[in-house]
Amino acid sequence: MFLIKKLVIPILLLLFGNLKAQDTTNYSGDFAPPAKPVSIYALKATGNIVLDGRLTEADWAKAESIIRFVQVEPYQGEKPKYPTIVKILFDNKYIYVGAYCKDTAGKKDLRVQDFRRDFEYFENDLFGVAFDPFNKKRNATAFQTNPYGALRDLQVFDDLVFDREWDALWNARSNITDSGWTCEMAIPWKTLRYPKTVDSTTWGINFIRIARKQNEASAFPGFPRSFDSYRMGYVALLKGIKPPPPSTNIQINPYWVNQLNTQNETGVKKANDFTTKFGGEIKYSPTVHSALDFTINTDFAQADADRQVNNLTRFSVLFPERRQFFLENAGLFNAGSEYIYRPFFSRSIGLDNDGNPIPIDAGLRYTDKNTNYSLGAMYVHQRNSAATLASNNSVVSFIKNYGRQNNIGILVTSKIEEANDSIKADNNTTITLTGVNRITDKLRFSYSVSGSQTKGLNKDDGFAANTSLAYDANNFAWVWNTGIISKEYNPQLGFLTRNDFVKNFVDIYLVKRKQKWLPKFIRSWEPGVTVDMYQNITNLKLQEGYIGFYPLFFIFNNGAKFVSTIQFNWQNLTSNFNPIGIEIAAGNYQYNSINANFASDQSSKFSYSADITAGGYYNGKIVSFVGNIRYAPSPHFAANISYETNQLKQVGINKENLTTQLVTPNIRMAVNPRLQLNIFYQYNTATERSRWNARFSWEYKPLSYIYLVFNENKTTNFRQDATIAKISYLKQF
Repeated sequence: MFLIKKLVIPILLLLFGNLKAQDTTNYSGDFAPPAKPVSIYALKATGNIVLDGRLTEADWAKAESIIRFVQVEPYQGEKPKYPTIVKILFDNKYIYVGAYCKDTAGKKDLRVQDFRRDFEYFENDLFGVAFDPFNKKRNATAFQTNPYGALRDLQVFDDLVFDREWDALWNARSNITDSGWTCEMAIPWKTLRYPKTVDSTTWGINFIRIARKQNEASAFPGFPRSFDSYRMGYVALLKGIKPPPPSTNIQINPYWVNQLNTQNETGVKKANDFTTKFGGEIKYSPTVHSALDFTINTDFAQADADRQVNNLTRFSVLFPERRQFFLENAGLFNAGSEYIYRPFFSRSIGLDNDGNPIPIDAGLRYTDKNTNYSLGAMYVHQRNSAATLASNNSVVSFIKNYGRQNNIGILVTSKIEEANDSIKADNNTTITLTGVNRITDKLRFSYSVSGSQTKGLNKDDGFAANTSLAYDANNFAWVWNTGIISKEYNPQLGFLTRNDFVKNFVDIYLVKRKQKWLPKFIRSWEPGVTVDMYQNITNLKLQEGYIGFYPLFFIFNNGAKFVSTIQFNWQNLTSNFNPIGIEIAAGNYQYNSINANFASDQSSKFSYSADITAGGYYNGKIVSFVGNIRYAPSPHFAANISYETNQLKQVGINKENLTTQLVTPNIRMAVNPRLQLNIFYQYNTATERSRWNARFSWEYKPLSYIYLVFNENKTTNFRQDATIAKISYLKQF
């Protein structure tokens, strides 16, 4: 209580005592969507459109020019320094979006880091379009490109769930001139989901342009800077388009893999296995808003390998899903919270606890998204392995839309294991109720309540819940999350940070601009406070928590960032804790730390970042450092190296000293967005483990690839290598 009275309350008053004096000018003010959105018109092409990024065909000259872009950053509502002209065409197969992104400095001012698909949004020059074909102001399908024609695409649900790893079938080309750059997108009608119509229709649409050197974002028709370009309440109306009526829409994507696996223990070769296998996927869209996917003998050899981490916390680490079959429409199966629990997480299928693949025989997925509801269902059969039983894995999700931007849904998972002679099987089920209420454009409430049941070898019945209330405005934002997980909650197809706790998390911060005392190179000052507390369910006794103040939080005009945090920590261990080999005794601990984080302009050819924490760690001390240096002289070559070290002093029962180091160099080379080589290496002193991953990829036609992959996983007495050649071919009918 002494800390709260003497330190917490005065800082809160200092940071937030002037909320009533917020700036309400157009520069920093919020505004509601227009009552009558502006209309724009597409033109049907009469000639052939050659996708070369030059916009030289006669049809482009005839199309309406969309020019009334406005700034979102840095000066909301003002005329952009970098003008943009957009035009839209269509024919029976494609909808075309062409853009002329003016920049009088030409090529030298453009910022493009590399040719990766799904490149970093905030580090590159970019032009993008977001479609809302149902014009219900809820969901977005977005397509973006940069001056070198790299592709970025994503699906967004209610501006809450982002499927950034979704890869759609479409194409784009760009062309750089002395006065800027142009781009040309060709998006097949069959890639989009839209309502069935008998005549012309109206879609919601908006555009975004980033001129990265000056860190300027402009948009048409414009939105408050506290939102993003996927907030589909702020759209124009696209008219004049005539999508083709539903027709046969089938994609066939077979593959062929050759793989050589070698395993050595203490220098002696134990296994040398060469396999050849065939498999593939079939996608059938019975309607323009539904799709049925079938996969057989599924293979993910080309997926990025997981990076090693040193986890010093008491929570499980959530590794991202990277396998394409599970990424498409993943938002339909999203529930819970990644910071507490997820009743369904696709990495629980086909991967063991260490991220090693488990064979998948076949899978089936059905999705249907329309104005009234979203439906998703998936079944995957996982083959047995040396350490796991074969299992039947299912998930079903139904989300009902209602009101302006609200929904309620139910998600059910089922894992049925197939017993063998020596192991008894488990049957695990979860049922989860979810919902989102957009109370106002700025205030949002979401919730989930889940129950699990396990029968068989293990028997348990548990529950979990999570609620979130969030407010986002230009000058002020806050979020409050509350969650609970019982000791017995066990979603075997999901993810848990851990069991048996009640959690409360609060984050409050200001966004202040144009302060007289701020230097001109600083765009905003965003001070705030974070409180994160975990308590026992039975008696609400504190398990652990922290209060963090970040009075120094500065965003620079060029996109650089500096944050300094003062943190007060509490840890109450009921049993011994063993992070990276140091035994810490049960007991109560209180310690403080200071963190400083700086990231330079990540769009420049040379960039760096540094994060350092110093202070207490249970009964000892810690100094942690994470740094990254990147050099990208052109999009054809990028090299970066990251380094992490943790120095623990006088920690644990035996007052041990320990230094861990994790180094990760990475090189990416590319001829163009379709021909790339990526190599990364890691060495971790904490586990004495090294890892190589080298991947060559050639997209010889849209979403058809040739891969050559090498993986090595090595410790002091164990080494496992995999050399893989894979070819896939996608054909759409």
